[in-house]
Amino acid sequence: FKCVKIGNSRSHREVDCSWRGLKLLPDGLQYNLRTLNLSHNRFHNLDIHLTPYTHLRVLDLSYNRLTHLPTGLPRSLWQLYAFYNRVQLLEKNDTAFQWNLQILDLSYNKLERAVFINNTLINLRTLNLSHNHFRTMPTNMPAQLDTIDLSHNLLARVLPGCLDRLPRLTQFYIQANRFTTMPFGALDNLISLRIIHLGVTLGPKCQELSISHVFHSPAQPGPPVNHSSIRTLRKL
Repeated sequence: FKCVKIGNSRSHREVDCSWRGLKLLPDGLQYNLRTLNLSHNRFHNLDIHLTPYTHLRVLDLSYNRLTHLPTGLPRSLWQLYAFYNRVQLLEKNDTAFQWNLQILDLSYNKLERAVFINNTLINLRTLNLSHNHFRTMPTNMPAQLDTIDLSHNLLARVLPGCLDRLPRLTQFYIQANRFTTMPFGALDNLISLRIIHLGVTLGPKCQELSISHVFHSPAQPGPPVNHSSIRTLRKL
């Protein structure tokens, strides 16, 4: 199964091994790779096998048969794509040492739970957990995030405090869930929010929802959030 280099990279540091029917990593891959595309294959387990690739920046594991993220992923990663797999649980150790990771896409899996540790994933900017099986929002989501996509899950409520430490969040997508109500002041601490996509999340009463309903609770003192720059997408 011969992989091909991407673009005009003479150093072969960007390699495409997609659509090869692979179950094991092919022989001969250089350890100094920067980009590796392993999508559209038949991988079930890649534990430890990717550890030696200490220069890897972009890794695509999408469209495989993984039931968990591989252990021992390189700590050099900037972007990790693993959508369309069979992952059910994101363990705390799966991401604990990914200090450089900026994009994590685990959409279209079977995730029911994701465990994050405080003060990890310090450079993560985009987290895509859409099209999974979450019933409650993950807690301890990385504080530096600017985009979170939790759309198309089974979310029914917002747990207290799960959105309290996301001061840089600008885009929040929670459409196509099972919310029946959104608590007063649920988004009070999202001081940088510019786009929130509710879609049909709140059912037929969604059109009646005032943006101030979710941004400022009378029970919580303090200045109201400036809503003028926030675009709320209700029923599309």
